[in-house]
Amino acid sequence: MEKQIVYNRDTEQKPLFVIGILTTDNTAERRAAQRKTWISTMVQYADQLPFRIVYKFVFDYPSNASIHENYMYDDIVYLNVTTHGWAVKFGEKLYKWLQYIHTNYPDASIAAKMDDDVFLCIPQITTRLHELLTPTLLYGWRRTTSNAPEIDEMFVVLGIDLVKRIVERKYCGKSNCESHTDLIGHNFAHIALYDWLSIYNDVDTHADDKRIVMVWRRKDREQVFARYINKDSCVDNVLLHKALPLEMYKLHEQTSPVKFPQNIDPMNYIQTKDAHKKTVYDFNGTLAGAVTGSLFSGNVIRSIPVVPLKNYWSITPNPNEKTCYNWAVVTTIFPPSKAVQYINKLHDWCLLVVADIKTPPKHIYLKHLSNQNTKYLTIVEQKHRYPMLAEAIPFNHFGRKNIGYIYAIQHKAKMIWDFDDDNIGIVDTMKYNSTSTATDYAEVCTQYVTKIVNPYPYFGVNETYTWPRGFPLQLIKDNRTIPKEC
Repeated sequence: MEKQIVYNRDTEQKPLFVIGILTTDNTAERRAAQRKTWISTMVQYADQLPFRIVYKFVFDYPSNASIHENYMYDDIVYLNVTTHGWAVKFGEKLYKWLQYIHTNYPDASIAAKMDDDVFLCIPQITTRLHELLTPTLLYGWRRTTSNAPEIDEMFVVLGIDLVKRIVERKYCGKSNCESHTDLIGHNFAHIALYDWLSIYNDVDTHADDKRIVMVWRRKDREQVFARYINKDSCVDNVLLHKALPLEMYKLHEQTSPVKFPQNIDPMNYIQTKDAHKKTVYDFNGTLAGAVTGSLFSGNVIRSIPVVPLKNYWSITPNPNEKTCYNWAVVTTIFPPSKAVQYINKLHDWCLLVVADIKTPPKHIYLKHLSNQNTKYLTIVEQKHRYPMLAEAIPFNHFGRKNIGYIYAIQHKAKMIWDFDDDNIGIVDTMKYNSTSTATDYAEVCTQYVTKIVNPYPYFGVNETYTWPRGFPLQLIKDNRTIPKEC
């Protein structure tokens, strides 16, 4: 499944923008920062941008760490140019990336290659590119002051016609190349791209140097870059380079909520800068009386970005998926335990396994189970179905069961059995069916006035003070909460 920013159905006719972020195993912190900053902004405001956007982190070759990371995020592509991933053959890597786009996204309008230390001002860069959009566009930061199209490889955008022209030619990384037809290989992508495009006279080059912040490697780089971190960082700029992870987080904090440019074209893809906000007011007025009503003056406390639920139409359940009235939900990091295997054999229950990072892969986990009523909810599926909830709940945490509850409810659950994989419950499932109610199993204690009851004594627990998770700790010694006292 390709990694595509979620968007509304009404935006399917927007032009497609594919972004490749060149990265390595050693820069995982940069990828994490990008996912949590400008990529997060892309997701949040997808319906208001002028493009449909697909992004991929582009690796040279696979490793155990990156494969595991891709299992979590499903946003990595491997080029397999070298066997070591060193900083060489950038020209060939660019060529391979454009080949990938040409094969997998033939309907793309523009394609970008960028480095993993670039912070994109999403509303500004997408608005600017939509304004300049042509099939022969070449956009970025010019390395020289000449008129030659030598655009730096840290962020370069090509129109789809240029992509097609490049991939339809032969790549030559050897010495005996035909200079007028072959794509001459270079270690640096900007040099390679300059050579490849030099035979064309219709390249629509736009060097946007005044809107691109470029801070080179220098001793005082951090001090210089810090000058650009403020609430107006993305007002006039479209991107900032070289941004370390901490600087990306600061930029994201300073520029949130994002400011959209004013409408610039009749397509009306970009809303005005305040159209994406809801405002919270502080009502300081006093009650004037029953006749005149309430008088108040509204002072803005803060503005909250609004993410319309229609942006997440993909969470609608598939009618072909298994539905059950009774769902048993568990999250685990181990192979199927005795408790899981026991519930898996119950014919009137469906089992839902909510995967976490350390959970055995789906094909390995399910080979130990035979019941067709078992659903293994992968991390990738969790993120695609419930992006906001999946992002809010940390990994390696039992709280990910909440994702399972939502899935069960969406799939017609009338009863949800929450269990841990190291506890085998002895349940009379024939008696306890979906038509029963909680009151059928409750004992009314008229002797005590309490709204909190510890049910564990019903289960034969011998310890005096044993309580379920979430029970108010200040009440664990309160005898009124122990039903055996009734």
